[in-house]
Amino acid sequence: MIKTLTGIWTAVYNAANRAVSFTSRNGNTIIECGYDYQGRRYVKKITQNGTVASHERYLYRGYLQIAALDMLDNRNVLRTLLWDPLEPVATRPLALAQDASLYCYGVDFNKNVSEVFDAQGTIAAAYDYSPYGAVTGTGSLVQPVQ
Repeated sequence: MIKTLTGIWTAVYNAANRAVSFTSRNGNTIIECGYDYQGRRYVKKITQNGTVASHERYLYRGYLQIAALDMLDNRNVLRTLLWDPLEPVATRPLALAQDASLYCYGVDFNKNVSEVFDAQGTIAAAYDYSPYGAVTGTGSLVQPVQ
């Protein structure tokens, strides 16, 4: 059992100790994940009340996610990510294209995402990190990198 802000979940793990499914306490919501041979999550499917509500596939360059595809809508691109090519090991995100909008990332000295700016330079999301890794976020933008 795992307790989160969204409720209590039952988790199932595979032999590599990766979570492959989460089921809500009442059984109405099931989240399924699939992993490739490199341990990268390549699929995430959310089923609510017996109906598939979301089904995403992820594309990678090396270990960096570069795109998410909507498998329920003719594999349309949900978002694309651009990463800093000058960072050989600990890469940092540069930009996100999502919902016909472009966003740019601001990072701190530890390369944590601290802000996400929209095309007008307005902060769409901001993140603050505690010494032990807890994240406090503000803003309405839902995006995959922190």
